[in-house]
Amino acid sequence: FFLDGTPVNAHVYPGEVATTTVASGTEYNVDDVEVKGALAGSVRTDSEGTLAAVFAIPEATFFVGERSIEITDVDQYASLESGKTSYSKAVYRAYNFEINKSDMTVTTRTPTFDLDRNVVPRSFTRQWNTDPIAQTFIVRGAQAVNATMSMISSVDLFFKGKSSSVGATVELREVVNGYPSQGSLPFARKHLRSNQIVISNDGTAATTFEFKNPVKLNVNKEYCFVVIPDANSPDFLLFTSKVGGSDFATGQSITNDWGDGVLFTSTNDSAWKSYQDEDIKFTLKRYQHQATAGSVDLAPNDVEFFTVSDTTNQFRNDELAYVKKAISYPCGVNNRT
Repeated sequence: FFLDGTPVNAHVYPGEVATTTVASGTEYNVDDVEVKGALAGSVRTDSEGTLAAVFAIPEATFFVGERSIEITDVDQYASLESGKTSYSKAVYRAYNFEINKSDMTVTTRTPTFDLDRNVVPRSFTRQWNTDPIAQTFIVRGAQAVNATMSMISSVDLFFKGKSSSVGATVELREVVNGYPSQGSLPFARKHLRSNQIVISNDGTAATTFEFKNPVKLNVNKEYCFVVIPDANSPDFLLFTSKVGGSDFATGQSITNDWGDGVLFTSTNDSAWKSYQDEDIKFTLKRYQHQATAGSVDLAPNDVEFFTVSDTTNQFRNDELAYVKKAISYPCGVNNRT
């Protein structure tokens, strides 16, 4: 475990996903991880390749802001690029907030600003360790019920084979110059474990990749979905439609391409090869919005409150106190100077 390149194994507990979550076949969440072992103990993956751990961040050690947490199977960070065979990365965000008060001067005069443009070159290194397959498509106006956009809920794919230990990820991306782009759309990423993926021999069993939030797609614009197997597993097989073949379900001959997309393969998620006469079998599902009016009640999630037992105390200058609605506490100010 490395935080911004610094080893932090001494602050990591081995973790385990709750057995009830594993048995339910639902998506793993951070709340499902439980401490399972001593601090700085060995952290190992389970039979599905899932790794769980709890990082106890020591106080007054790391700066706030965006910090990269990297998990890999090498001991030295300098050997990360050359020696790693397993790798994962996440971004931890922590910010401190402070309330400051200052005087404000009001004027009707137009202020004048001096602007200096300073361009600083930066270089980025992108790692290509995936072996994906993609299918482009276009959302037509009739499919969006004559709207200018469509809110996508999920994608159904049809697998013939899968890995017994690892899962797969589906992303929705934009298409740039006829090829899949490298960045996924907001909220358009979903991972399923191996036991959540359904397979069949005739392409009739659908596996649903449902996104946590609606994904906005504009009408008459080309997009694609990208299927990324974990660990570049070669065991995943998808049903496709190829001109000259036959439909497994109906036995009918396939005489023409469906016309609104192209199948792509890649060995590095950067360079893509197209297949003009073949397409992945899929179903794209959207939300059907009601025309009736609705309302939403917004409430804070897991707000921290504390119980006041002694209201006789002193406040510091500019200190603020908040109380929960419908609950009041008697208070007064004595010896004000």
